Amino acid sequence: MSIEAAAQAYKDEKISIARAESDRYRQQLTAYRAMPQMFKLRTYLDFLENDCGDLRKYITSSSMESIIYELNLEERALSLMDSADLGNLGK
Repeated sequence: MSIEAAAQAYKDEKISIARAESDRYRQQLTAYRAMPQMFKLRTYLDFLENDCGDLRKYITSSSMESIIYELNLEERALSLMDSADLGNLGK
């Protein structure tokens, strides 16, 4: 590959990434303007799921300090046995 071709490929890559980021920002701004609270909540939950995926999460209450809920939000593969209707087996 020549230097000119490599430079053109680099330029095209940078331009397409910048356009994609710009489009994403516009879409986020539109969503925020439509429902600011929902946008903030979804952004926060997305952060917890994607950036804190390996961390354990606890929910505590300020009014019930002695009670702690631990949630397991891991997705598990659907087993064939889970989806089978075993209640009608043999009927």
